[in-house]
Amino acid sequence: MTVVEVGVLKRAIVYHSDVLNTAARIQSLCNEYDETLLISEEIVERLNTDRYTFEEIGDLLLRGKSRHVKVYAVRDAAHSELNSPKTPPNTTNS
Repeated sequence: MTVVEVGVLKRAIVYHSDVLNTAARIQSLCNEYDETLLISEEIVERLNTDRYTFEEIGDLLLRGKSRHVKVYAVRDAAHSELNSPKTPPNTTNS
């Protein structure tokens, strides 16, 4: 992770890392897939909960990445019957 301080009068701390970039790329897909929350398979594997279910969106090649990332939509387990998988128009998942 790289930390940079930007500005003289207005100071801001900017964080750069592969994890943050991947999270930003996944977050940017929420509108495209009409989802409130998307997460990677790595996060799904680390969660130990019965409160949520996870609907696989697909193996997606995120901008700036050389490998595909498996992305999931997060569902409330109590209301999972109300949720249906969504695919954006004119998009193919690899």
